[in-house]
Amino acid sequence: MVFGAGDSTEAAVSKRCCEQGLDKNGVNNLKLSEPDFTQLEQLVKSFVPLKELSDFLAGDKYVTGSCVAYAVYKLKKYMVQREEDPMYITSIKKAFASYFNLNIRVPPVLKKSAAVDPRFKKLSFLSDVDKDQVFDCILNEMILCYTSSSTD
Repeated sequence: MVFGAGDSTEAAVSKRCCEQGLDKNGVNNLKLSEPDFTQLEQLVKSFVPLKELSDFLAGDKYVTGSCVAYAVYKLKKYMVQREEDPMYITSIKKAFASYFNLNIRVPPVLKKSAAVDPRFKKLSFLSDVDKDQVFDCILNEMILCYTSSSTD
């Protein structure tokens, strides 16, 4: 962890920057202004969802597969650019969104696993059309299993 738990963001950033800004004589050559701290605080806040996602996926109480669809959609939603975002946050979000849109696809099996997980069973993170597709697919698979088992 980069910043100490319980420290204010500004104090933690200042401490870390001071540690990194000391020369060989122990003199602090790094001077941060109030706007610098504001930018660093915004940057730290912009990475909070990534930390939460990491903690969420690292949990050992539930099967991770059912969390993936939810996590990906939540992260995509967070990475939408907002008017109040500073330029450097906008550029980070734009790069993430571009990467996600080109490289990240949630396979149907992960959407189905989310549908049967009690935490996500309503699939509130999906559009109504996507929800209907997932539940129709599950229903069709159940019918197929039932009809094939009754003919055996």
